[in-house]
Amino acid sequence: MVALPYKPDSQQLGQLRRSQTVGTVLAASMRFAGVVLILSSLGIWLVPATSGDGMVVFMKLLVSVMSACVGAVLINWGQTSTSDEIHMDTEARQLAHIQRNGAGITRIRARHDFDDVADIRMTDGNLTVIGKCGLVLVQLPVESLENLDVMRGALRGDGAQAA
Repeated sequence: MVALPYKPDSQQLGQLRRSQTVGTVLAASMRFAGVVLILSSLGIWLVPATSGDGMVVFMKLLVSVMSACVGAVLINWGQTSTSDEIHMDTEARQLAHIQRNGAGITRIRARHDFDDVADIRMTDGNLTVIGKCGLVLVQLPVESLENLDVMRGALRGDGAQAA
């Protein structure tokens, strides 16, 4: 199995940890605010309105729908981010585009046989996998070029060792 690992140095690792901590706190805050807004949209109906006053009921309806929608958006934005990976299985001769969420759960987004892949290119910080038909099969931002030659060798069948 060949993957594109990201191996930051100690300074980058410290920045990465700080940004992950800030991102985690921000995501938790957004989820909390979303839950509060959704609960407040339900709680607004606990306050009694004067009977026969349709405008007050209409305003309560607008406020509750609006706060519920904003709360749902905040909960959605507060979800932990996902990361994309490329895995190459040299035994099965397949390239898999895998997405890993913040909880570590992986999902296979696409799987391509080596015979369907024409080239792997690295341009402008993006790894692009091009199919034999000329279409872009996978395009991901990457920061490391360590395994690019190993991946190309595996596609050619040179017997390149997997890292």
